Amino acid sequence: MAEGLFFGVDVGGTKVAAGVVDGAVVTDASEQPTELSSAEALLDGVGDAVDGLIERHGQPKGIG
Repeated sequence: MAEGLFFGVDVGGTKVAAGVVDGAVVTDASEQPTELSSAEALLDGVGDAVDGLIERHGQPKGIG
């Protein structure tokens, strides 16, 4: 597990943004268009964003 790292996910009407926070500083961020064709597509987009962060940083202490 990544010590002290948390992932933040923001689902908006036009994009899904995800980043890594180590107390106060975002150390990595990604954005992708929000897929609104279905609830499943929206959740897949969130999952893809989080999976990318896990690949680069390992498991976080929490996701919010």
